[in-house]
Amino acid sequence: MRRSGKPFKEVVNEPVAFQDGFLLTTRSAIHWLKEWNGSEWRFDFDEALGKSVQEIRLINLFEIDHHVVAGVVDYDSGIGRVVVLGKNGKCSWMSDPGPVSDLFPSGRGTFVWSQTGYGKFE
Repeated sequence: MRRSGKPFKEVVNEPVAFQDGFLLTTRSAIHWLKEWNGSEWRFDFDEALGKSVQEIRLINLFEIDHHVVAGVVDYDSGIGRVVVLGKNGKCSWMSDPGPVSDLFPSGRGTFVWSQTGYGKFE
């Protein structure tokens, strides 16, 4: 299972259907696969959470209007972000860093996320 030159690490969530393939989330990246012969693209969480991220906790992962929406939290720091990825796996939007606690689709191309801790809720 190698195309990008990097092997898949431990999978942290069940596969999610996306376009004509599926999304596979590992401890450090989201991979989009069309078949089991490797990633078509991958998004590394260090792009959103910093180079020190070793492992994430996935809050939620879903598709809205042909975009991937993911909420992730760095296990070490507890800081997370919501990221929106285009069809090519490139980040098109990212929330400010914070203690992300929930993420869900809310209909008509929108989603809601919440942050908890330090008295924060959005």
